[in-house]
Amino acid sequence: MSVIVAGLGADRGGSGQLEVILDKVYPVGSIYMSINPTDPQVLFGGTWAPLQDKFLIGAGSTYASEATGGEATHTLTADEMPSHSHSGSGSTNSAGNHSHDAPSGGYPGSYRSFVTADYEDATFSRSNIDIGSTVRAITAPDCGIAASGSSTEYAGSHSHSVSLSVGTTGGSAAHNNMPPYLAVYMWKRTA
Repeated sequence: MSVIVAGLGADRGGSGQLEVILDKVYPVGSIYMSINPTDPQVLFGGTWAPLQDKFLIGAGSTYASEATGGEATHTLTADEMPSHSHSGSGSTNSAGNHSHDAPSGGYPGSYRSFVTADYEDATFSRSNIDIGSTVRAITAPDCGIAASGSSTEYAGSHSHSVSLSVGTTGGSAAHNNMPPYLAVYMWKRTA
């Protein structure tokens, strides 16, 4: 193959004139890009290192020349998620002044049980109600709740608070982290 450069003749190697042009057009440190996979050493001479699976970004005050980084996919951390909240609250409608009946046991001589307490870790007072001729009272320490017969005493008009727990969702999979792209062959001249 002959290369004719005006004023330089057709000699690629002997005179070194083409190398002078190469050094002017693609000095050491230059990047060559093409959709053709031919190594630029074959085309121009010089020594070239392939750049593969990388995007190029302009060097400046944020990114120094030849700095590397980034990732093709990324899994968000909790700190990277948008700030947001989950909340839930509610209450039952007021049921008015009412009592609760003991459920039926389903067999003769069975007992009904009520369990009450004045706070979450209180010692429970448990009493049974016999459906037959014997009726036992139900009490809980210090809470003023008592019942007799087969139903609780009337509690007055009241409602019950409801708290909600919001479950988790999502699969924590990595997402694609790249802008639209065109893949090309790239080399950096090293010598």
